[in-house]
Amino acid sequence: MAFTVTTTRRPLQQSGFTLVELLVVIAIIGILVALLLPAVQAAREAARRTSCINHMKQIGLATHNYHDTTGNLPPMRIDDHQATWAVLILPFLEEAAVADLWDNDLGCFYDQSYEMRTAQIAAYYCPSQDHADVTAASGGGAIIERIPADNQHSHPRRDPQTGAPWAGSIADYRPISSSSCFIQTPDGVPPIARGNYQGNNAMFVDGAMPQARRPVNYRGGQGSNGRQVVSFRPVTSFAKIIDGTSKTLMMGEVGRVASENIQVFNGDSLPGYPIGEYPAYSGSERRSFCKNCTLSDEEGGDSGFGSGHPGVVVFVMCDGSVPTISRDVDPIVLDNAATRAGEEIYTFDDGGVSCHSPTGPITSPTP
Repeated sequence: MAFTVTTTRRPLQQSGFTLVELLVVIAIIGILVALLLPAVQAAREAARRTSCINHMKQIGLATHNYHDTTGNLPPMRIDDHQATWAVLILPFLEEAAVADLWDNDLGCFYDQSYEMRTAQIAAYYCPSQDHADVTAASGGGAIIERIPADNQHSHPRRDPQTGAPWAGSIADYRPISSSSCFIQTPDGVPPIARGNYQGNNAMFVDGAMPQARRPVNYRGGQGSNGRQVVSFRPVTSFAKIIDGTSKTLMMGEVGRVASENIQVFNGDSLPGYPIGEYPAYSGSERRSFCKNCTLSDEEGGDSGFGSGHPGVVVFVMCDGSVPTISRDVDPIVLDNAATRAGEEIYTFDDGGVSCHSPTGPITSPTP
């Protein structure tokens, strides 16, 4: 008897994702990326801030080495159109090759080579600041309009080497030249109110690194219009930091708009800022970081002391320590920390005494 065996073929099932499953997977991946991205960004910012702190530490140590060698702190600038602190400490930042580019026999900033004026020093830049260009043009230009080309020595408005406005490197760090306190200067010199100092009285301000004393000794005699500096006299030393080197600010970060408006090697650019309760220069918000600054990140961020770090600004004290100071700090404390001989008692967390109140101190630094 023959049997016939019949088999039923089952249709093959195709393996794979349905459209709904694929969309669910994509959504899960998107959620995971969204959760992970802030952590990655925070880690990167932490690394950038650590690098910035290291740069400020290098600058602080270089300034200490300058003091050990000369017996004085470097001035924020020697004089109009002359070298600044950023030139003077170069040999102590292991940047002797760049320091050698500054040829005092040639004269002032505008007599220096393009290579010198636009030299880029890694320690002068904060990784959290995003610059399209690390040079600024004087006498007008896309970035800068407030730096005048030098006319004291009849330099042309444009650089003969390039045919363009005079170029100079920028930097993200600046010395604290004074507080915003009222300063009683010696007899015959008008008092300085709220940091509104000019070249003729800038040596009397009360911070750690004011301008050098005037007159500067130029080739041709004291007070001459010569271009070559023979000698100059700094105002401060650590012995004159009466408030204590651990309680006195030396340098700090500035915001992007402030950085991009200063040629760091050019004494015409005001390479040191005051900081304190009262913003300097007729109520402008320049020179002090604050919680309510009007500039957005897209517009350049802080227009004075400030940073690209969320919530904090990095400073270096006169003892070389590098605190990160909260943007929520009482601005009165910034005055107290800026003065070198104000004898204020303050803490960054608990506040201090206003030098602008009727009972507050009036500083009288001895130049």
